[in-house]
Amino acid sequence: MSWIAPNLFRLDARGAPVGNGYVFDGVCHYHMKLGEKFVQVSYVSRPGSVEVFGSSSTNAEGHYIAWKETLRRTAS
Repeated sequence: MSWIAPNLFRLDARGAPVGNGYVFDGVCHYHMKLGEKFVQVSYVSRPGSVEVFGSSSTNAEGHYIAWKETLRRTAS
C-alpha cells in the first residue's frame, strides 16, 4: 500500500500495481485485479466495530460472490 495523495493509495503485489483505494471519514475502500479476478472491499468504522463489505468476480467454484462482516474487539 503506497499513498499517492492525501486520501488515495495504490495497492502493489510483488512490486507491481494491482489496484487503488481511498480513505474518507471512517471509510476505507479499495479495488484490485489479481490475475483474472476483481476484488473490491470497503471498511466502515462504527462505534465499537468495523463493518466489512466486499465482492469478488470469481470464487473457487467460479462464481461471483459478495459478503458482509462485522468485526468487534473482544477483551483478552
